[in-house]
Amino acid sequence: MKMKMRSGVIATLLALAPSVQGDDAPPGTRSLDMQVKVLDNTSASRGQEQVAARIASSFATLCGSQANALALVNALHAATVATLSYTAMTIKDGKPVTTTSQRTLAIPTQPMGWGHVRIALALVQAGLQQVSISKPNAEQLQAALTGGTVKGPQGNVHMRGVLALRATGMGWSQVAQVHGIKLGPVIASLRQAQSGVAALPVREDDAGDATSVADSTAPRTASVASGRQAQ
Repeated sequence: MKMKMRSGVIATLLALAPSVQGDDAPPGTRSLDMQVKVLDNTSASRGQEQVAARIASSFATLCGSQANALALVNALHAATVATLSYTAMTIKDGKPVTTTSQRTLAIPTQPMGWGHVRIALALVQAGLQQVSISKPNAEQLQAALTGGTVKGPQGNVHMRGVLALRATGMGWSQVAQVHGIKLGPVIASLRQAQSGVAALPVREDDAGDATSVADSTAPRTASVASGRQAQ
């Protein structure tokens, strides 16, 4: 009964809340913002580690591995540096040789609630798919996150960077509009993510951390620090 009352209050508040982006916001903004807030709230009582792992599981291909996806998800959540590892196999002297390289990504935005983390990566993924890149390498992923030029099947393409635009003060729907991304599939993916998180075991003692981070998700204006490759 307590959980039902809480859900009812949340739904009412979200329905009454005005759009922070004004009347000229792109279509779908209110629905997108609502889904982000609902996912943030649901995540607050599900345990931070298992929420991070659940969100990361949707972006293992995007990031090159589940470990990379988890590192990036946590970095977005806490606004820290993400170090991603990439393994490649080459032939040397007729024998296969495995090499590992690392890519360090600086996050230019403030700490994000889990709903914001999910929408950020969904927009990065959608932006890359628009230029026919489904399994990006380190350079392509960084360009989609913070801006840069990528070489794909369609030739060289300049990407403005989802996080770079967010850091200038843009809302997520505005970022999507700049990239020409339709919000319908993105909102549907948020609903699916919310259902997955809602199925996780409730951990009420972990709610404080999620709430404090979710309260600081407003974009910040800052210069975008580009990642560097550590060999």
